[in-house]
Amino acid sequence: MRRLRAAVALPLLAVAIGAQAPEEPVDPGYRVTGSQVVVEGAEQWAAWEAPEGAAVVDEDGSVSPRLLRQRTNVTLNAERFFFYDGDQDTIYGGVRNTRSGAETAALAIDGDLTTYWEPDQTTPVDDWVLEVYLGRSVVVEQVIVRFAAEGEGDPFLKFRVRLSDGSDFIHRTSVLEYFRAGQVNVANKEQREFVFDVRPQRPVPDGVAGEVVQFVRIEALATDGPRGREVDAEAYAALPSGEQGAIDYFRRTVTGRVLPVDELTWIELSDEERGPVHYFRWERPRLAEIEVVSPGENIVLLTQERVNREQGVLGNVLRALTTDGNVGSESLIKPYDQLRDRNQLDIDLGAKYWLDRIRMVALHKPMRAYQVLVSDGSFDPSGERLWNEFEERANRERYLQLQESFPLQEVRYIQVRALQLLGTETEAGTLAELQAYGEGFVSEIELTSPVIKLGASRMFTSLSWEGEVPNDTRIEIRTRTGDDLTIVRNYFDRWGREMSQEAWEAAREEFRGRVEVLELPGPRWSSYSELYRESGEMFRSPSPRRYALVNVRLRTTNPQRRALIRRLQIGLAPPLVDQTFAEIVPSREVEPGVDTEFTMYLRPQFAVGDPGFDGIGLRSSSTAPVELLGLRVGSETQLRFGTGQDLLGESRIESVDGGVDIILPE
Repeated sequence: MRRLRAAVALPLLAVAIGAQAPEEPVDPGYRVTGSQVVVEGAEQWAAWEAPEGAAVVDEDGSVSPRLLRQRTNVTLNAERFFFYDGDQDTIYGGVRNTRSGAETAALAIDGDLTTYWEPDQTTPVDDWVLEVYLGRSVVVEQVIVRFAAEGEGDPFLKFRVRLSDGSDFIHRTSVLEYFRAGQVNVANKEQREFVFDVRPQRPVPDGVAGEVVQFVRIEALATDGPRGREVDAEAYAALPSGEQGAIDYFRRTVTGRVLPVDELTWIELSDEERGPVHYFRWERPRLAEIEVVSPGENIVLLTQERVNREQGVLGNVLRALTTDGNVGSESLIKPYDQLRDRNQLDIDLGAKYWLDRIRMVALHKPMRAYQVLVSDGSFDPSGERLWNEFEERANRERYLQLQESFPLQEVRYIQVRALQLLGTETEAGTLAELQAYGEGFVSEIELTSPVIKLGASRMFTSLSWEGEVPNDTRIEIRTRTGDDLTIVRNYFDRWGREMSQEAWEAAREEFRGRVEVLELPGPRWSSYSELYRESGEMFRSPSPRRYALVNVRLRTTNPQRRALIRRLQIGLAPPLVDQTFAEIVPSREVEPGVDTEFTMYLRPQFAVGDPGFDGIGLRSSSTAPVELLGLRVGSETQLRFGTGQDLLGESRIESVDGGVDIILPE
């Protein structure tokens, strides 16, 4: 049994004086009120640190892991992507060119079948062209063209779909090379949906479908103009004048044949000679939607945007040029040096994704042999990362598109090695794009709050949250607290490369980049707490403190299920004391398994406005229960000589979970 003799150095008289509450800080990522810290709403959650591309903050304020889908329509988010041309102009995805009906062109890629692009009927059909820039290089397996529904408009009479990989676009050449993905040569007035499979334009291994595309072009080839659709005379008369099309008159011969004639001739004919009259409305060509179907979302591009933006091309040329979403930029990849462990392409996705395919694209000189490795981030007992190494593969046919397919699994790290087939350095190949696809929710994302600033020391009392936790999912929350911040400044040149402060200050103004100012936990911070098991638990990190950090993990072992969090709340209260110092003796040479008497000295320091306390809880990490033998209060000198006021008999002692709670007398 552990025996504890407690000596508490408490002031004999404490006067509580009210103090004005400090002004509450307002920072992004949280809101502080008088009694709690609250995190809710899309704007606050978006301020938390999260792996690039892994978390989705919905408009309703909930945060959940990203869902990777197979077969996605890549036109819907084309405007999200962009690249800088040679003049540092920003070129965004979306409608790039149309010579007719420009004001409605964007409606053809808005995902809404009730809106449409409508070319101007008064312009030549050669101008009925719509070109869409996807904003990045994607593998396209299908193009689906949908025209307005019956009664809402007409399909193009004849049209074709052409695609381009845009490999010369980065060099700003005026003409892009297109290949035809589909064409309708027979006049069509009824069919309103067309599906064109995109076949590879160069030899590919078995199982590889689609082609790399950046530009999609729809071209009308023919129109019936004023003869869009035949209507009866009554319906024709009811049409607005702008929609009334042609009227065709016919003469009937004695043999029963009908021949076209003009209106004046028809009027002069006898009743027996007058043939039928056909009324038409104008054609209403309306393209409702272009769907460009890819195998899924390329998670490599989504996760590497930030690191490429911050480090620039020179930070890691191989990674930057093969993950920038532009097939026109490619990099040399040398054979892997096993001895020095270099020349490989390493990608950190920042979180674990459920993947089943990795595709490598080259434009000119592909790798002759290669190997792909993936890892979920686990380590072996020696601290080395565990890799799932796929077979070493030869590319004797010099395929420009290569794909490694594998069973769906959690992947955070990807490594690609070019191998030596003949054993010479001249076997270096090129790689233009690395792409990875899968299906399911990100298996684990980690969200970290900004530093929560309270302005003054406060007690953290509890932590609660609201969210959804289906089977096979978990929400894991940890906290840490502290009283100081360390300010760190990182300096960068104009190309995004980090440099020393001295080099930055010595550089010419035009070569200086941004200065990043970070507020980091200082030396007086606790480590992260144990996990909170249930919402509403007592706060697990030390308090009172001025600052706090919250770490939230959303985890799933089932790719089809996900946890989400909507709201997080930390209870606050004024500090009982400003600081507390404690010492326990003996602290060394304690024989295990033997009853030992310990003496604990406790000295609180009170600040103005601290309410003080009326109880003390004592807990031990030992499995043996704690027994209280004595309790005295007094000055440091009194306690050193064993005097002071004896409170053991006046206090209420309760045994709780192997420890004791002491309720002090009033």
